[in-house]
Amino acid sequence: MAEAEIWSRIKYSNYYISTLGRVKDNNNDYVPQQLNDNEQATVLIELNIDNDNSVEMNENIIIKENKVFVRLLVYKLVIKHFMLINKNRKYKIIHINNDKTDNCLSNLKML
Repeated sequence: MAEAEIWSRIKYSNYYISTLGRVKDNNNDYVPQQLNDNEQATVLIELNIDNDNSVEMNENIIIKENKVFVRLLVYKLVIKHFMLINKNRKYKIIHINNDKTDNCLSNLKML
């Protein structure tokens, strides 16, 4: 039986992450994933920033044509949206099958 796919909205954006590690926008168009230098899947999404929201600038933030984009690791989005975590604790996340592009919830484990 195939794993059920559940979607969750990514904060400050019009994008959604699923338990299968897929990202889509409000139009149900899937966002292409790219590999970073560590062979981990990333996505580039536009943030909705207004006067009530602030963005901490770092190397993953891109500002282009008055729009703010952020490059995010897919596995971290899956963990944040679908696993219960203690924010006061540091976790090591592993991919059970050792494939860093397989970001299904069932393939991620916290140590």
